[in-house]
Amino acid sequence: MQKARKLYETLVQDTAVGNIQAQLAFIAFEMRMQNNEKVKDLFFKALEKALSKQDTRTVCLLSMKYARFLAFKCNDVQRACEVMDRALSQS
Repeated sequence: MQKARKLYETLVQDTAVGNIQAQLAFIAFEMRMQNNEKVKDLFFKALEKALSKQDTRTVCLLSMKYARFLAFKCNDVQRACEVMDRALSQS
């Protein structure tokens, strides 16, 4: 698993920087590993980058996926609502 994680990290950070599909693949991998803290961190970083670029489509996709993850997997509905509110206010 460490080799796979390292490959995903290299892909996201060096090879395909900014590629949303690579980021989502890495997030999906960490979800399968049930590493919720890492998933939260990856979603947060990806969403922040999309917000800073003002990429509306990416913000929409990431905020929906992140909010659903927070609400259904982490049982943090309040934080999920905050993520959606922030995405709506900045898009």
